[in-house]
Amino acid sequence: MESKHILRIISTACFLNMFLLLAPVTMHSQWVETKGDISHSLVLTMVVRDSTIFAGTHWHGVFRSSDNGEHWKSINKGLTNTEVNSIVISDTTLFAGTLGGGVCSSTNNGESWTMANNGLTNLYVNALALNGTTLFAGTYGSGVFRSTDNGRNWQAVNTGLTKQQVLSLVVVGKALFAGVGADGIFLSFDNGESWKEVNADLADKPYPGIPYISSLAVVDSTIYAAGMLSGGIFRSTDYGENWKLVTKGLIDTWVESLGGNGTALFAGTKDGGVFRSIDKGENWSHLGLDSTPIKALVVRGTMLFAAPHGKNVWKYENILSAEAPNNSSSIQNQILCHPNPATSTLSIKRNERTFSTHLPVEYSISNILGVKILEFERIDSEFSIPISTLSTGVYSLVGQQGKERNATLFSIIR
Repeated sequence: MESKHILRIISTACFLNMFLLLAPVTMHSQWVETKGDISHSLVLTMVVRDSTIFAGTHWHGVFRSSDNGEHWKSINKGLTNTEVNSIVISDTTLFAGTLGGGVCSSTNNGESWTMANNGLTNLYVNALALNGTTLFAGTYGSGVFRSTDNGRNWQAVNTGLTKQQVLSLVVVGKALFAGVGADGIFLSFDNGESWKEVNADLADKPYPGIPYISSLAVVDSTIYAAGMLSGGIFRSTDYGENWKLVTKGLIDTWVESLGGNGTALFAGTKDGGVFRSIDKGENWSHLGLDSTPIKALVVRGTMLFAAPHGKNVWKYENILSAEAPNNSSSIQNQILCHPNPATSTLSIKRNERTFSTHLPVEYSISNILGVKILEFERIDSEFSIPISTLSTGVYSLVGQQGKERNATLFSIIR
């Protein structure tokens, strides 16, 4: 059953990649596109050390910029696998977690890499984290591994970690959190020696069952958790004993990435763009980059760097002092679906500035293979349709009126 679930997630991810690369991106004037060879890469993770930014990509390895993204340099010598999902920095050593090549390390700012996999029996590494000098690797199917000698040797540390598809790791003080997708969150207070589930307050918020947690972040000792089907962002100030859903102003609750610094939290969403909160998630303001998934976020000083899906790296200067664009005017060219995920009925609302209200719109719903399931025509700007005949999965909804064409994604869970 678990393998079927994994395949479904992988199939969905592949579909998202193909579908969303064609989507338009709305860019606010505050965002500036960076330059260099990275423009043709799908960035999956970014980290900062001093004045240098490192970016891990899908099949193009690691890139480095020392001038705030004005130039990027590919740094892959010795990197055995170029699908880089995670990067962490320990003093002068870089670690890159790859999907199939395990962990590689570099002691010369990425100029060359060496394998660091002794004892790491699963080379599909989704996440890396550091607790002091102790390094952790979250794998796809074998839980968490720990290294106390700078990655030279690894041992599995999974007692109590009953779900081992680890998608994210984060350290808060002496606590290590693991996001395990559809099985929520686990916590360890002893460097991974033992784990406990901390999902009690996540269930039924806002959907039945445990949210799909793929992103974790820490800002000012507060833990934040989010994901694809999580219903938004959860906050805990007591090591996961209690979680609060914080979504006011977050118009897209499908969260792809989280990032922040000591004063602000940032969320990258599936097609709503980037959002900022300066009050621990109580309120969110929209910053732009709409209509494409934001796969990674990182802050350097007063600059925010964001990686839209397959569309280079963008930067937003003076992020902490700048006024956020008005939400009502910044979201354009979208068809909105709710609830998302849906069960038996789907409500659809189209942007009246994109489509004429005097002419009908032709709609089609397709499955993850691109096969059309439903076709219908409506003139109403807002309406509902029954979807009880559709099975659990991810679907695309396309609306077309003459030359105007817009699309979005929705999911069904039963």
